[in-house]
Amino acid sequence: MGGFCAAPIAANGVVYGTSVTNEVYAVDGKTNKLLWQSPLADVTSTPAFADGVVYVSGFRHLYALNASTGKLLWQTQSIGTGNTMLKPGSAYDPGFFPPVIGSQFAYVTTGKQILAFPLQCSTPCAPAWSITDSDGFRSGPSFANGVVYAVTGFNTDVNGPLYAVDGKTGQVLWTADTTPSILPPVLANGVLYQTDFFGNIMAFAANGCGAKKCKPAWSTSIWDNGDDGTYSVRVVDGRLYALTVNGHFLAFGL
Repeated sequence: MGGFCAAPIAANGVVYGTSVTNEVYAVDGKTNKLLWQSPLADVTSTPAFADGVVYVSGFRHLYALNASTGKLLWQTQSIGTGNTMLKPGSAYDPGFFPPVIGSQFAYVTTGKQILAFPLQCSTPCAPAWSITDSDGFRSGPSFANGVVYAVTGFNTDVNGPLYAVDGKTGQVLWTADTTPSILPPVLANGVLYQTDFFGNIMAFAANGCGAKKCKPAWSTSIWDNGDDGTYSVRVVDGRLYALTVNGHFLAFGL
């Protein structure tokens, strides 16, 4: 097992992770015993777990493995980024972002697309629906209450939309104009929080505004000494916690 490719996850006492040598592995959380190890063609993401299945993204594929044995259940057809200028595996082409799992579909973003793959599928698994955006995506989607949320952010000089999409049909429910981001939306208590490169935090009603184009319910800036970059937020016990690019830790009452 080579070095770690992304952060591992834990489910039912087992730790699932990925390696830089394109392997998915399962380790007993108590004994540290390696339970199984499965080589794949390409692995890039933190795994996701649902109903006894481990899902993991690669540069051009999404994989589904039996969580008990590591056996490959299915993989998607090879799907490119939609941008022929990108070299596969380069810093500007991270491949499929980490998946999120709903009741019927696994959702990923890659290059210029949001993709939904049936959980019950066979190789080569084709998407049930897709949405294409010319600006492209640089973070994975989020999912809650049957809705997929994803924000564009490939070009930091161009504002792009935040999407709210019906998880079953792929119908766009609403969008919002946001500045670029490389972090997925954070959802808590019916509110969607989105940060951008420039220290802005925007809050939207997760169920929309009654129109096709929505504006933030509120926004604030945590711009840190003029530095742009990744501003991370989490919601815990009614407070919004934010971490700035210079290491400042902020808390907001909601």
